[in-house]
Amino acid sequence: MDTYAPEGRFLCFDDVNYKLVGTVVNDIPADKEGSIIKTFTLEGLNLQGQFVKVVAKNPGVLPPSHPSAGEKSWIFADEITIE
Repeated sequence: MDTYAPEGRFLCFDDVNYKLVGTVVNDIPADKEGSIIKTFTLEGLNLQGQFVKVVAKNPGVLPPSHPSAGEKSWIFADEITIE
């Protein structure tokens, strides 16, 4: 089964507004097969905020090469770590 990772954006909340603090680009080839574990990381940020918002773009419907072609795709996130 094919796995498609989303593009992601990370935003930090400063008690008034969210502001974009970084974007993570998916570098996993769309034709990669098998189980995939991928860590997306933003480093070098020195920020303070009360909340973090993660926005992941769903790739939409599954392509013709997928066994469930034409069906909606899903996004699953396991862990978000902030240090």
